[in-house]
Amino acid sequence: MISRLFPFAYRAALVFAVACTSACVAKGEWRERPATGRREGSEISPRDIEYHPRGPAARRYNEALRPARLETPFEERVAALVLAQSAGTLSEGISLDRRLCAVAKEAARLAARELPLDYAAVELALSHHGLIEPSPYLIVLSAAAIPEEEDVVLDELRARLPQGLATGRFTRLGVALEQGAANAAIVIALQESFVCTEPVPRLAQLGEVVSLRGKLVSPFREPQVLVTQVDGQVQKVPILREDGGGFRAKIPCGDKGGRLQVEIVGNDASGATVLANFPIYCGDATPPSVRLIRDSDPPVHDAAQAERTIFELANSERRAVGLSELAWDDRAASVARAHSVDMRDSGVVAHVLPSTGSAADRVQRAGIRTPLVLENLARAFSPREAHLGLMNSPGHRANLLSEAATHLGVGVALGRDVAGRAELYVTEVFFRVPPKLDAQAARSAARKALAEKRARAGLAELSVDPELDLIAQEHAATIARGGSRESAAAVSARRVEALAGRFRTVVTIVAVVGDPEDAAATEAVKERAYPYHGLGVAQGHDPHIGDGAVFVVVLLAK
Repeated sequence: MISRLFPFAYRAALVFAVACTSACVAKGEWRERPATGRREGSEISPRDIEYHPRGPAARRYNEALRPARLETPFEERVAALVLAQSAGTLSEGISLDRRLCAVAKEAARLAARELPLDYAAVELALSHHGLIEPSPYLIVLSAAAIPEEEDVVLDELRARLPQGLATGRFTRLGVALEQGAANAAIVIALQESFVCTEPVPRLAQLGEVVSLRGKLVSPFREPQVLVTQVDGQVQKVPILREDGGGFRAKIPCGDKGGRLQVEIVGNDASGATVLANFPIYCGDATPPSVRLIRDSDPPVHDAAQAERTIFELANSERRAVGLSELAWDDRAASVARAHSVDMRDSGVVAHVLPSTGSAADRVQRAGIRTPLVLENLARAFSPREAHLGLMNSPGHRANLLSEAATHLGVGVALGRDVAGRAELYVTEVFFRVPPKLDAQAARSAARKALAEKRARAGLAELSVDPELDLIAQEHAATIARGGSRESAAAVSARRVEALAGRFRTVVTIVAVVGDPEDAAATEAVKERAYPYHGLGVAQGHDPHIGDGAVFVVVLLAK
């Protein structure tokens, strides 16, 4: 899963230090502005500071917009330049957005004080001002003073803007200027939006059910809504799909106060993409302040070390919630590393690339046989930024905390250097090696999963027939040992014929899965007309799943 994020960071010669978002593909991040060297008389910033957004907080996301107003003539000159240069690009039609101007102002205040533009700060600022989309593409310019250096700043911006505008289909623009004690900071924020919603409450009462109604914008389709609950569990919310990409969902606050993280996902040619990621605060929960810490992440010079750091951060999260640690896998790391290099070299951050296909394709070509492949992508300026962005995204968090995953490979490619920090392209590849199963326990687990899935669907529990059980088990054991599927089916058919006096019709379902519980995904879960069943489960080798594949045979009878 990815999101539309736009890192834009460079150091201009002499007068300027210029930086912008680092971007985790799960969710965008502001990164610390490169140090420009203190000028005489500049204020001394503390090592850390408690950050609170200024101004009244939005009551609801995506309220009807009031016209945007800029505070200074220079901001108006900057905005006019951006709008003029957007003509003829994918961002033609971009317009000034009051909320995005407010977020840009937050960034400018921090940059003017030489404080970090931290990941958590941008999350809080976006929520505070009522925006649900992933982080904007930020351009942060520093100058000694405005207006003395206005023309120089505009010349630099004029040279750099085409590169930035070419990276996305931006619809929103925010501009802000802040004059500090010794430095002026100018921030230009550009944002894409591929989802429209009716206003959504930012704060909700305990027990309240929040209605979410929206519509995806082309080229995105197949909307999904994921929520990280107060207890940290991720749930996929049932949605009602409407014509033209529309959807509706209900998000209950429950009876415990706290924060829900809501994510809207769509699909296009590059795969699943995060189009919105925003918090809803339930009960007496209040949006937190953020402690900004200067120089908390050292620059990365060793990609291998960054890979191991991200791997350890993932396992730390799993230990914290009682999950088993993932094992490092060199083959998966090679797959991940190659994909990160491809993304860096092509400039395309996506799960599906024309040259290599999907994550499953890449894993298969590497000779990894597994029933499960999960992939996370990130682009950031430190391992911590990448990891925090992934954990803040419900979909990526679910991958990191998957109970089914057993192995992980992390690949990092170092990109361009930005003020002494290398840009990191990060790929995480998770997969599963099924454990050796006890045959009887595996059959019990499969039967239980099948019964539970039928119960949730409102279907009656299937009655176990001992004779059908024996036939199904022998069928499963034969094909798990590598025997001919056609011969196994023929033997089962002859044995079933002997039961013609008891059953009028018997249907055979054969599946190869990664876990016994996956038997609940077979067609048996839907059948209403067949009240009796036999179940066989055996473990063996499958060319796609590998060793440890689970062969399931279900006989349904009436």
